[in-house]
Amino acid sequence: MNKNRNCKTIKSEIELYKEKLNSAVKNEGISLVDKEVIELSQHLDELIVEYTKKCMKKTSGGD
Repeated sequence: MNKNRNCKTIKSEIELYKEKLNSAVKNEGISLVDKEVIELSQHLDELIVEYTKKCMKKTSGGD
């Protein structure tokens, strides 16, 4: 992960990956154990952890 990213950038990426994951899950031909869904979910988890560590302690209520 890039340590120089700011909170706004990370939050934007989280929103992007949430949209990608939602689109993948809505696809009727895809399973929740599909490789694409798992990879999107893992990356989203990493972004959320990074955001929490970097940004939540800076502001008590987040952005």
